[in-house]
Amino acid sequence: MQVNPKILICGAGIAGLTAAIRLARDGVKAVVVERAPDVRADGYIISLSHRSYRYAEALGLMPEIRRRSVGVTASSYHRGHTTLLEFNYDRLFTGVDVVQIMRDDLQDILYTTARDLAEIRFGTTIAGIEHGEQDAAVTFSDGRCERFDVVIGADGLHSVVRDLTFDPREVSHRRLDLCSAAFRLPNIAGLSHKFETHMERGRYMVMFTTPDNGLAAVFVWATTMAQAPPAEQRRQVLFDAFAGTGEIPTAVLAHCPIDGAFYMDPLVQVRMANWFQDRSVLVGDAAHCLTLLSGQGATMAFTGACALAERLVALPAQQAFAAYQADLQKTVIDVQDRTRKISRWYVPCTWWRQSARDLGMRLFPATWFERHFQAKYTRA
Repeated sequence: MQVNPKILICGAGIAGLTAAIRLARDGVKAVVVERAPDVRADGYIISLSHRSYRYAEALGLMPEIRRRSVGVTASSYHRGHTTLLEFNYDRLFTGVDVVQIMRDDLQDILYTTARDLAEIRFGTTIAGIEHGEQDAAVTFSDGRCERFDVVIGADGLHSVVRDLTFDPREVSHRRLDLCSAAFRLPNIAGLSHKFETHMERGRYMVMFTTPDNGLAAVFVWATTMAQAPPAEQRRQVLFDAFAGTGEIPTAVLAHCPIDGAFYMDPLVQVRMANWFQDRSVLVGDAAHCLTLLSGQGATMAFTGACALAERLVALPAQQAFAAYQADLQKTVIDVQDRTRKISRWYVPCTWWRQSARDLGMRLFPATWFERHFQAKYTRA
C-alpha cells in the first residue's frame, strides 16, 4: 500500500481494535469509529487459540491476557442430577495453544492498547460510502465527510459497512434456529474454576466462574425467532424458553436482570463468496459470523484482523484483500459447516437424538471427546 494510507475501521470490537493495533505496528494510524458511547462487550467466555494465540503473543498482549484469564481448570456436562461427562483442562489442553478469557476483559485489554495507537471516535458510525477507483468518500452519522484509502467493516453481525457496500443477494444469513442469552450473577452455586453445562431437550445452560469469583451464565434454546426482542421483553422471553427447567437453571434465572439489559440474539451465520468490494473489506462477524456455538468466533476475528492488517501494509489494497480472503475462507467455511452439524447434538429437539447424545457422552471414553476439542483448537 502507498505511504501513509488512510484506513477507516468501523467497529471497536475485537476485530476492529485488533486490526488497529496490528496496523500501528507498521506505522499506520487508523481511524476507528464506534456507534456505542464507549467500549462494551457481552459477559461470556471466549477463547484465543492456534493462530490468534500466536498473534497475541507477537503483539505483546499475551502477558495481560494470561493474567486476566478466567482460570477455569475443569468442565462437566449434566442432565438433571446425572453427570454425563467430565474434563480436566490440564489434560484436555496439553500441547494446545489456547487461553480463555471473558470477552469484556479482552476488549478492555485491546482498547487500552489501541487508544494510544489509533484515533477512536465513539458515538459515531458510517452513514454512507461512495467508492472511487483509488479511495472511498465516507459520510458519518455526525455529518462529517472524509476520504479513506480503505474501509474495514469490523462491525459485527449487523454490519453497516456490509449493508452499504454489498448487494443483499451476495449475503446469506444462515439461521441455526437457536437463540442465546447471557448475563452475570453472584456465585450462587459455589463453583471454583469450573465450567458446567446443564443439558435438556431443545435447550441448555452453561455457567462458569469469572475472575472476580462471580458467575456468568449462557442460555441456548431452539426457536424460530428471527431477531432479538426489545430489552423490556427479553427477561420474559428467556423465562418462557426455560419454563419447567431444572433446579440449577431455575436458581440462575432468578438473577436475570429485570431491566432486560443483557445479551440476547438469535444464532445466525453469515456466508459470503467475497469479503471485499471496491475499497471496502469485511472482517470478523461482519464477513463470516460463526456464532457463539462454534466457540471460535473471537479467535477467527482476532486472526482475521491480524491477517488483513499484515497484507494491507505489504500489498496494494485489492491484492491484500484477495490474499487475506484466500488465507482464511476455507477454514471459516469448515467451522461454519461443523457448527451446523453439532448444533443438532448440542440442542437436540427429539427424544431419540437426546437419548443417543446422552448415552454417547456416558459410554464413550473421555479421550474421544478430548481429541475432538484438541483438534478444534488447533484448526483455527
